Amino acid sequence: MNSEAEAEPGRKQIILLIHGTFAGSRGIQTKKWWEQESNFASHLLADLGGSFEIDDTFLWGNGGANSEEARRHGAAELLDRMAELEKRSDCSGFHLVAHSHAGNLVAMSLRAASASRTTLTKFRTWTTVGTPFLAFSPAQLPLTRMILLITALAASPVVATVALGIYSEWAAIARDVGAWALWGVLALMGLIGLIIAGLLISVIFQLAVSARHRGTAGRLVRDPPLAESWLGIWHPDDEARALIAASLVRPPVLMPRLARPDSGLLQRLVGIVTGFDWLYAPAADQQAWSVVTGKVQGRDLGEDLTTVGPGPAELDAWWPMLPPSAVAQMSDYADRAAATALQTGRLQLRSVGMQDEVGEMGALFAGTATWQELIHTSYFDSRDVRSLIVSHIAGTPGILTDTLQQWYSQGRVPVARNQPRNRFLVQLPVVKAMLAAPILGLLFLSVWYAYGSFLRPHTSIGLKEQVASFLLNSPDLRLTSDGTTFSDIALRATTTTDLAEALRQAQKITLARARLEAVRSIASELGRQGSLAEVATMIATLDSDDAKVARDLKVQLSASVVEGALSAGNRDGQILLENLVENGEANFRGLYVRPLPSLMISSSRLGKGDLARVFLRAYVDATDRTCVDWPWMVGQLAEAGEGGLIDDFAAACFTKDLPKPLIYRRALSVVQAFLAQHEGQQDASILNFRNLAASLAPEAAKDPDIEHDPDPVGSIYSLLKAKKTEAGTLLALQWLPVMQASPKHSGLIPAIVDAIKPTNAVLADAILQRWRQGLHQLWHRSLADSVVDVDELTQVTHALLEFGDQAFVKNGTESLDASIDEIDPTEAPCAFLRSTTQAEAIKTAVATAEAHSKPVDTKVIDSSGDRVVRAARGLPMTSPAPNARREQCTQYGVAALELALRYDMTQQGEIAALVLGVTSVEPGAELRIRARAILARSQARTATALSGIEMAERIPDATLSLQALDDILSDRGIDR
Repeated sequence: MNSEAEAEPGRKQIILLIHGTFAGSRGIQTKKWWEQESNFASHLLADLGGSFEIDDTFLWGNGGANSEEARRHGAAELLDRMAELEKRSDCSGFHLVAHSHAGNLVAMSLRAASASRTTLTKFRTWTTVGTPFLAFSPAQLPLTRMILLITALAASPVVATVALGIYSEWAAIARDVGAWALWGVLALMGLIGLIIAGLLISVIFQLAVSARHRGTAGRLVRDPPLAESWLGIWHPDDEARALIAASLVRPPVLMPRLARPDSGLLQRLVGIVTGFDWLYAPAADQQAWSVVTGKVQGRDLGEDLTTVGPGPAELDAWWPMLPPSAVAQMSDYADRAAATALQTGRLQLRSVGMQDEVGEMGALFAGTATWQELIHTSYFDSRDVRSLIVSHIAGTPGILTDTLQQWYSQGRVPVARNQPRNRFLVQLPVVKAMLAAPILGLLFLSVWYAYGSFLRPHTSIGLKEQVASFLLNSPDLRLTSDGTTFSDIALRATTTTDLAEALRQAQKITLARARLEAVRSIASELGRQGSLAEVATMIATLDSDDAKVARDLKVQLSASVVEGALSAGNRDGQILLENLVENGEANFRGLYVRPLPSLMISSSRLGKGDLARVFLRAYVDATDRTCVDWPWMVGQLAEAGEGGLIDDFAAACFTKDLPKPLIYRRALSVVQAFLAQHEGQQDASILNFRNLAASLAPEAAKDPDIEHDPDPVGSIYSLLKAKKTEAGTLLALQWLPVMQASPKHSGLIPAIVDAIKPTNAVLADAILQRWRQGLHQLWHRSLADSVVDVDELTQVTHALLEFGDQAFVKNGTESLDASIDEIDPTEAPCAFLRSTTQAEAIKTAVATAEAHSKPVDTKVIDSSGDRVVRAARGLPMTSPAPNARREQCTQYGVAALELALRYDMTQQGEIAALVLGVTSVEPGAELRIRARAILARSQARTATALSGIEMAERIPDATLSLQALDDILSDRGIDR
């Protein structure tokens, strides 16, 4: 290309001189090669003529930092500068001359221009001098991050478990746990989530970038004019390129190894076994070498340098090294300068010993080195180099010497592409991961520990564990009289593995009935779970001092576990079932009656009729009252389709001295109640019940003695439901004189009245009137009782409302309110609290009864709570009254607290505190202990469930303690 031919009047070609690494500051005494006043620039312009102009204003990288990031920023700035030159009207063309790493800037800017299809119409030539062309690529495999990601994913079930636990019980945790603990755990979980997401994204991104990089061809190859306009000048002994090339070798041994040729066997084994020689020491070498080579290469973007050469890696042909004559000339020049610098340095060093003190070392040796000692920095002192640059810019190779002209005419020569160095090393990433993994693990442990310490105790699982621990370890529970509650808590709070331990704890309960109640349900559950061998071992090792207690437990355990096993379809229960029969008899007495019906039905279903009849005889013989309860048994047998056993059972019962029609009537009552619940169904068991009802009704109608019937309402209803109107009416006539109203059956009375009214309207009206009067009597009795029974008052109120007696309830409430207004709470605080509690119990009952047709009026309930609190505040804290009065007064407070708990009033805690604040009541008094039990449940509602459980566990009465725990678990909705 002949630049002279392109000269235009008034326009010049710009030569942009670009400094190399660490050379971006302007010279003070001696101008640097790229400055306009330098020798090189002056000679360059003199050789090229007046149509060219030097531009030395492009500075990059804050003085030319050895940084890939700085080089890439510089390349972007250079592209902007070239775009500016394209727009200059006084510029007819421009050339780039770059030294050292500035050649990489030019190559990158030209790649960017080619990629963005930027048109550079005024671009003429680019020359690189002593440039070590670098080729970076993304790290082949982010091994450290992959190891950490795998570690984090392996531990992620911990966070998933915590997240699920928080999500499933968010409401309870948010209520019971301090905000700092909850949000602290969530923050740790969020941090772990961000770390995992960051690792995952970075790994995927780096793998994708690596794949893309491997499939991308060089931009210079796609744009031949850019490649053809390049001149590359380089010396084979260029220190910069040689140093960078040396940095690509594998790390040398820097850390001494334990296993050396002169090492003993033990030292060698230590090096191998501990991993020092093959893991840690190589990792230290790699780390140190990575730091050193990173500084040499300017590697600061997380990429790996793969190749270094005298030309761009994507070109298939490079300019060869300078001709031998030029190489020798430059080498000789640098050698002479180095010898001079060495001699100067010796003289300077000798002068140091002749001085009393030494100033700054830099000033002491200033002027020793001139940078001409290096070939890399002495290119521009060579006449041959300058001639080549001038010839390339002017397009006039004829001005060169023969040797240089031959070299320039030969041009670029094909070269074998440098293979990327395999610098992938395992030890360092592994050790880095080993160092970072404990920190990551500490985060996971922190989440787990914080959740377990602050949040989990307030979850259902944590509460169950707290209760289970108390249930399995408290010696006081042996004094409980409520074995049913014990077993219910055990089945809800203990795990499968702890259930057997709960059974052993239940065996220690002192009271026989409570012990057997507790044992039965737990053993049945173990049977359902198939833990027959464990229970059998437990039965065989019973160590009670009382032989009767041991036998009782053996019978109850065996029967219950068989019952549970067979109910779950576990046929292995047959073994224990048969073991319950000795010498053809099953001897059950008293408390052991409960499992017999199930055992009898199970035997029948297994085809063991003889065994079923053994249990039948045992059931009949167990107690004289068994046959009085036989209708329930009839219902069980009918539902199971055991018709033959019904006849055998009836025959056995009729040998007792009991009125036969009464038994039939009670059985009919049970069967009709069952049919009423399943009206409209047509399955086999329902048909059995209907046939049974048809056979029972004639005999039931013969019973003239109402006094023997503990449930006449149910019997009358059953006869009328079976269309036995005459028998039902007759029984109703017999019952009317002895009628006792009860809220329990108030729902059946309207149906009985409607059935009788067509044939006997007088009787129907009399029943309705007598029942209503009975409820009124119950109402007034509840108000007159010295003990406030919130349950009874609420039930009677509901029954009256069902009968449409809203006016009676309203008048009674107004009358009670009027009587309360006449009481001076300061003079009679106990009476005031008693009457207030009764009034508010009625009001809340009305509010909840009306909720069937409309939403409950919570304002009524809350205002009732306020009124009760005001009344409770009048309790005498230190009353001189007799103990009986103080006990009674405290009982009113307990009733008020029960009312508050029933309707979930927010005033529970204050009422309970007022009740317990009556210091004149003995600490061990029963009412005071009951107040503590209620307060525990209140604490669980208003504060935290865990604090309520802890309070319940401290109640001195074992039965009340269990009941409070059971209430708290129920409030939290914790089921089996």
